[in-house]
Amino acid sequence: MKTAKITNIQGNGTWEGNYGLMYKYDIDLDNGDAGGILSKSQDPYKVGDEINYTIEQKGKFTNIHIEKEKTFNPGHKYQEGPERQRMIVRQSSLNRSTDLAIAGKIELDMILIYAERFSSWVMGDTDTGKLSDVTDNLPF
Repeated sequence: MKTAKITNIQGNGTWEGNYGLMYKYDIDLDNGDAGGILSKSQDPYKVGDEINYTIEQKGKFTNIHIEKEKTFNPGHKYQEGPERQRMIVRQSSLNRSTDLAIAGKIELDMILIYAERFSSWVMGDTDTGKLSDVTDNLPF
């Protein structure tokens, strides 16, 4: 992994790839490296931005792969781990419970109760009692 500042960045068209429309840029770096980058957004970087990157040579093309800082919003670092997994399961469980309410299978005031039951079952929580306590009386 290298670190350098962008000294020049120029648009070089677009490319339709597996991830949709990508914008191509040619960049020059203050350490002498130069190459092309792809971005999902227009004008993703500006002169003076410091980047962490790797270089890949493909035939006559030099591709620069910029390491993205993983953030949900500025100032809050993206975190992997069990709490993130729990959050994803809870969101999914809430979504499924809401679907059941919309379908008329459960009452609106039961959405959060079922979401917690689904989440507990998926996460294998044992502090919620026996498995039958969690799965009994589910609407399916």
